[in-house]
Amino acid sequence: MITVKLFQPKKNRTKIIYDMNDSIANFINNKIDKKVSMIDDSSSLEVVASDDTKNSNSSTKIELMFKKTISLKDEDFSDKLSLDMIMTEVKNFCEQSLMIEKFSYKPIHLREREKNANK
Repeated sequence: MITVKLFQPKKNRTKIIYDMNDSIANFINNKIDKKVSMIDDSSSLEVVASDDTKNSNSSTKIELMFKKTISLKDEDFSDKLSLDMIMTEVKNFCEQSLMIEKFSYKPIHLREREKNANK
């Protein structure tokens, strides 16, 4: 699951904020190949991409989260370089999250063989 929130009161949102939100949603939907849901409320815009993980009574789910906050100043919205740096950081974070999400377990006996083969 990847969630990106843009905290900005609805009354203060500019076209740039909506464009950033759309760009993030499109990136996640196309490059990371996840369907996204968008939430627009009075305090934030949110892009949520998740797999269908219904919790049944016979299973236990463990949810891990890592949170990163990027603060923007008003003048950052008029500087294309600043916006590009921020969007690049957000996209990189999403890609790294996907790599973590796609992690697959390798049994201990296979890891030991690899370590010995590298000697």
